[in-house]
Amino acid sequence: MWLQADTNRTAAGYEAARTEAEQHAVASERATAQTQRAFVLAFTDPELADDELELAQHLLTGLDMRATGLTPQITALVRDADTSGNLEIAPACSNLAVSLGYGWLWGGNSKVPS
Repeated sequence: MWLQADTNRTAAGYEAARTEAEQHAVASERATAQTQRAFVLAFTDPELADDELELAQHLLTGLDMRATGLTPQITALVRDADTSGNLEIAPACSNLAVSLGYGWLWGGNSKVPS
């Protein structure tokens, strides 16, 4: 989704997707949308990302979603790198982002997903 790096619209889009999934009682889609919302917010609003990450972890409880289940860990790493000022974390985040296709967030890859 990422809408050409418009993270506010992206976060709102994931929130809308989560709400729609709640209305249709689709637990896996709800958890995925919430997890992605937390991930986006880790880059722009680490404090809000804390609450969103907590909700994502709650929604993932009891679901067997291996890949989505890893995203909260990645989100926490990104959030912590953004707020800690710890320069040792930044390269790990950058390498992880590039390997997952999000390198453009750190300038590691100029290709923005569509």
